[in-house]
Formats: sequence, structure tokens, C-alpha cells
Amino acid sequence: MKTTFKVILSMMMVLSLVLSFTVQSVQAAGKLVISEYIEGTGYNKAVEIYNPTKEAVDLSTYSFVNFVNGANETSGTVAELKLSGTIAPGDVYVIANQNAAPEILAQADLKTGSTAVNFNGDDTLVLFENYNASTKSGDINDSIGQVGVDPGTAFGSAVSTLDMTLVRTADNLIADTDIHNAYDPSVQFTALPKDTFSELGTFSAHVTPPAPEVPQAEYHVNVVRVVDGDTIKVSPDIMGSDTIRFVNIDTPETYHLTSYDPALIDTDLNQNQKYHGEVAKKALNELLAPGTPVTVKVNPDNITDQYGRVLGQVVRESDNVNTNLEMVKQGMASTYFIWPVANMEDYHMFQDAVAEAKQNHLGIWQTAHPLLELAFEFRARYDNKGLQRYVGDSQTKLYYAPEDFEKVPVERRIFFAQEEAIAQGYTVAPDTTLPADPVTEPAKEMMIQEARTAAIGTNVIVSGTVTAIDGYNLYIQDETAGMVVRSKTVTPKVGDVITATGSTTEYYGLYQVETENVKVTAQKTVVPVVTALNQIGEETEAEYIAIEKIKVESVNTHNEYTVTDAAGHQSLVKTTEPLEIGATYDRIEGVVTYSFNAYKLLPTSIVKTADVPTTEVPTTEAPTTEVPTTEVPTTEVPTTEVPTTEVPTTEAPTTEVPVIKHNVKGFVFFDQNNNGKYDTPDRKLSNIRVDVYQNGKLVEKVKTDKQGRYTVNVAVGRYVLQFDQPKNLVETFQNAAADNIDSDIKDGKVTVDITHDLNDVTAGFAKNVGQLRKQ
Repeated sequence: MKTTFKVILSMMMVLSLVLSFTVQSVQAAGKLVISEYIEGTGYNKAVEIYNPTKEAVDLSTYSFVNFVNGANETSGTVAELKLSGTIAPGDVYVIANQNAAPEILAQADLKTGSTAVNFNGDDTLVLFENYNASTKSGDINDSIGQVGVDPGTAFGSAVSTLDMTLVRTADNLIADTDIHNAYDPSVQFTALPKDTFSELGTFSAHVTPPAPEVPQAEYHVNVVRVVDGDTIKVSPDIMGSDTIRFVNIDTPETYHLTSYDPALIDTDLNQNQKYHGEVAKKALNELLAPGTPVTVKVNPDNITDQYGRVLGQVVRESDNVNTNLEMVKQGMASTYFIWPVANMEDYHMFQDAVAEAKQNHLGIWQTAHPLLELAFEFRARYDNKGLQRYVGDSQTKLYYAPEDFEKVPVERRIFFAQEEAIAQGYTVAPDTTLPADPVTEPAKEMMIQEARTAAIGTNVIVSGTVTAIDGYNLYIQDETAGMVVRSKTVTPKVGDVITATGSTTEYYGLYQVETENVKVTAQKTVVPVVTALNQIGEETEAEYIAIEKIKVESVNTHNEYTVTDAAGHQSLVKTTEPLEIGATYDRIEGVVTYSFNAYKLLPTSIVKTADVPTTEVPTTEAPTTEVPTTEVPTTEVPTTEVPTTEVPTTEAPTTEVPVIKHNVKGFVFFDQNNNGKYDTPDRKLSNIRVDVYQNGKLVEKVKTDKQGRYTVNVAVGRYVLQFDQPKNLVETFQNAAADNIDSDIKDGKVTVDITHDLNDVTAGFAKNVGQLRKQ
């Protein structure tokens, strides 16, 4: 009996020690962890905080902080939400957007309209204790994302911070306290479908994700609203998306203007596009009123586009009308086919319809107010991307240079990459001249003002001090002017003097140098020049300025505040940090940017005299850091169960699991025919770097050999393989063929769970043929 008792006691002590280690691992980072994250439809945004300790935690010294759109400690918008209340041991605290769904609000301990809880998938969230708003720092308990990095739309892919509910379980409860390391949410969270609220309000040690949805050929849903002439919102979601992009057609755009001037629709390209875009949107609204039941027909092998929208034909169920085809018949849309064409019967049906609409001068083909630019032509010009796809004639089997698209009638057009056209048996038309390989002029060193007046496409070398960072945009200036350097990989700090070598371009009217060739050469402090509102314009674009004594008049839906000065001059301030309507601000510092036909100020500092004393108050509260109480848990750690620390030595054999290692192999290839698989005439790429991460830490790095192959040897676990992108190439299609020959990468990486050898983790890259698809 005594022996049995000793065994039981020993087991209890081991279990106690294991639990103690688990708590300590969390407490080493802080007391609390983020146990659930909801980023759903509209304002369905919430965060659940879990207390895994044995003591109640006072939240009065805690802050929930949102680093918006790649902001960091020195630039960009950083929104703080101070917390209050107490979290009991094993309990949770839910913070929710005040406009979230009732199911979320029913579980919320704090409902707020703070910018901190109006996050999107590209924002970084940090749970701080003793947060200092001046330095944007404090004791980090846990985080989601990577400070200073704007991932575009989301961190992660299959497990993503966009349009998902992410839930922590007992086996991934280790806090992420390095807010600057590469972030992969799959390391911390289990993913549930968008707008899943059933787990909110309590911590569940085990959450089973639903089985992956199997793509179907048809879905029965209801229309929620029309977005534009070829895009609708539906409910319920299809494969996690509520957005349907109509295939086979393309309607005029509406995104570039808020309204149009009827007097200009026959002379101004932008006004003309907006006019026809609104007409098309109205026509689709008449076909598909909110609530209309529809069948969405999709290609199960290619169900979404690169922006996450479902690609489909939308059939009205009441009368079986194919609304994609109907829009073409009414002349509201042009046909638009990009190779590969999924169904040639559909191709001929739609092309016959557009030929008839043209012949009858309907809609965009009318003679009174015709569409001056087809939508793809407009996007190429307005978005400054140019025409990049070759145009095939499906009747003659000839193909033409992108700018010669008008030589092919609309009803016979198929857009190709040149390699695709050749692979499908098309030959170059005798009356077309293919673009010659561009002659690259050597980059010339020049002052920023000179670079700003150089022609688009000029290769330049410019130097300037970084005054602000907005996502990938680095605002720099020298003694002559300011401009933007756009870089996705280089992340200098404000105050760094950089030298950038690249080609001049414009993006939505904002002049910039787009390059990854950026070097930090020195540091310098730039003092903003006080500028009157009527001086904000072309001459001050990208410059670091200050405006003083301005009154906030109003705000629009894009977080753009109209402000006025004493002289009555007006300008715009774009910020997600709320400004008070009707209030007067003593000084706002920032950089001048340009978008959607307007200059505006992106603030780096907002000063209001009345605010200064109140910002001092939190520092006087610093003594309430509850240091004595935080000492209590640490005194429990040594609970003189230290003698049982010999137990871990008996448990040491469990550490032998990682000793069992497995090989991960694959290759990197140039997908010359851009079909997503390694075949003729592709070739493998040598000397390509492959970095292997586990839990955000680099554990191994290798390069491909002369045969383009690599091998890494790792223990059992989850890893992220990051492939270096070859110069002048982009990712090819993912999972397009058999595992041993297709490309697996998305956003440069592959997440793998290693339980055995893997021999087919492969990365493919292709030429940037620039498919003309809408943003």
C-alpha cells in the first residue's frame, strides 16, 4: 500500500511540475496570452485574452495596441486601448468592436470603437503591460503579426489573419514576445471559418477545425449586394469568400472617381469610364436585387483568383438567366478571356453575344456616348501597369503584341503570355512588331528635384533622409525636394539617409522610385517646414511638413479629414487615429502624399495643447505596476518542488523525439511556359537560398545545388520553408499538377508538418507576364 501511495504521489508531483513548467513558459513572456482572434465580416472583430496562471490578473496596467498597416515604433499609426478590470485564473477577457455582431457582443467584456479594435488582416496586435505611448514599447505579453511589416492583406495563408477566426489550444499556448520576427499564425492558432463565434468567451484546451471544404461545381446562395457591374457579394460564403467576380466578362470601372460630370463623359477618359461603370452597376442591380437566389457555377480546380474572390457564372434561379451572359447581351460588358479558357463552348457563346451587341450598338458599343476605353485598357493606363498580355485571334491562330490588341476583334480575343500563345499553336502575326528587349540605360545620380522632373522609366540614383514610412512607401527628401522610394524588402528607419537605385514611375499619381536596391549610408534629423494649407500640392509632394492652428471640419469614409486654417484654406489629413470634429489642433506633422486625385497629409505627429497634460498622467501611474503582487507568482515557482527537478532528468528521454530527423527535399525551377509544373522547356535553378523556420526562428538555411535541388534535415514538427525569389521572376501557379513536379509556394513559402521524409517540396518561378486582373 505504501508503495502504491508513493507511486501515486510521484505521479502527482510529476504532473504538478509539468503544469508548473507550462505556466512558467507563458509567464516567462508575461502573465496573459491572446487565446482567440476574430477578423470577420464588416465590424466582426474581437480578441480574447486568457489568464493561464493561478492568480487573478489586474488589467489596469495593460494596454492592447494596434500597429496599423506596417507601422512601427517611430512611424505610422499606432492605436492604444487601455484595459481595466480583472481576469480570474483560467478565465478570459473579450475585447470587441462595438459594431460587431450580437453573438460577439454577448461575450464581450469591453465594447469599443477604438482604432485598436478596428484591425484588419495586415495589422499587428500587441498585448503590453506598462506600455509607454511615447516610445511605443512596454512589457510584451503576446502578439499577433510583425511590427514594421505590412504583409499586403494578411499574415499567413491557409491559416490567415484575414477573414478567419483563430483559436489557441493547450498545445500551442507559448506566447510570441518577439514583435519583430517573421510571423506565421499557423504556429500559434487553429483556424476556423470566418464569422465563427462559438468558441468566444471561454478557453477550450482542444478545438477541432472543420474538415477542409471540398470545392463543388455549383453553389446555391443569395445575393447580398452588387459591388459593380461584374462583382457581387453573396451569403453564405463560398470557400470562405463572400465575393463573386463574374468570369468571361469585364465591365467598366467605378473605383477611380466618386462621381462623374455628365458634360465630360464624351471627352475625358476617366469620366467616361466612371459613367459607363455606373450604368453597368445599375443594370446588374436590376438583374440581381438583394436577396435574389442564384446558382454560382465555378471551376472546382480554379475556384478563386489571386485576390480571394470566387470566379463564377451567376445564374438567377427564378428563370435560369445567366447574368454574366445577359450583361454581355445588353452591351453592359465586354467579353474577357485569359488563357487557359475553361470551356470553349462557353467561349463561343459569349463571343457570339458580344458580336451581336456590337452590331446593334448596345450599351458600351453605342454611337451616342460610346465607351472610350475597355476596362482592361483603362486599368493598364490608370494604374500605370501598361498592357502586358499578348492578344490571340482564336479564328486565325495569330497573336499580336499587347498594344496591337485592336487588330483582333473583341469577339475573337484571347489574352496570353507569349509562351502560352506559342504553346497553343499560335504564331506571331506578320503585320505586328513584337516589343524589342528594352535597352537599359545606366542609372544616373541626381538630386531628388531633378529625378522628379525626369521622364517615367528613367534609371536614377537618389539619396535622401527617410522622414516617414507608410507600408512599402519610404518618404525621403534632400535639400531640393521629396519623393517616395517603394521597396518591399528593405526596411530602414526614420532618420536613415538612404541611397536608392531604380526606375522612376507613378502609382495613382504619386511619383516614386520602385526598387529593392536601397542602402543606408548615414543618419540625419529633418525638421519639418511649417506650411500653409494652400501650399500643399505638387511642389511639396512627399515632403515632411507641419501645419499649425487648423480646425477639423469633417471626415469621409476613407478616414480623410477636411481641415481648414484661419485664412479659410482647406486640405486633407488622412489618418486612422481619430481626430475630433470641430476641434482645433495646434500642430500636425507629416508627409504630403497623393491618391485619388487629391493631395493629403499623412501624419507622423499630432499635437493638441490640451492633450499634453493628460498624456503625462499615465507616467505618474507607473508605480501601480503591482510589482509586489507580480512577485507572488514567482515565489510560487520555487515552491520547493525543486527537489523534484530530478524528475525532468527521468523525463529527458522525451527530448529524444527531436533526435529522430527526417529529410525534406525538393527543387527550384524556372517555369518557362508558366503552367505551374516542371516540364519541357523548364529548367532548374541553382544557388537559390532556402531558409527553414520553426516557431518564427531560423533553424537551417541551404542553397540549391547545380541541379537545382536542396535537402534539409529536421526533427519532427511544423516548419516554414522560405524560398528566395530569383531576380526578375515571380511565383508561378501553386499546386497545378502532381506533387513531384508542381510548385508548392505561396507568398514565397511553404508550411510543412514533418512526421516522415518529404521529397517534393518544390518552388517554381516564372516571368512576370502581368495578368490583367482587377485589384
